[in-house]
Amino acid sequence: MRTPQYRMVHPNRKGEAWELYEIVKDPGEKKNVAAEHPEVVKELSRRYDDWWKEVLPLMVNENAVGPAQNTFHEMYYKQFGGGPK
Repeated sequence: MRTPQYRMVHPNRKGEAWELYEIVKDPGEKKNVAAEHPEVVKELSRRYDDWWKEVLPLMVNENAVGPAQNTFHEMYYKQFGGGPK
């Protein structure tokens, strides 16, 4: 989640908390300021949850199984030869 001032990042590890960085002051995201700004983390976390609730129902193809061979690769192999060995 981003605002003009902050960027909130989840480290994708179970049990880890959100990380918060000040974009202008710390463009390299070296200092996590989440502990210093819990109200910002709470607000951005709420916005993230609201966004996720909105997009989740639209994910109807998440478990779709694609073709065994990429169709563009298949057309290329027919035209130029080659293919998986």
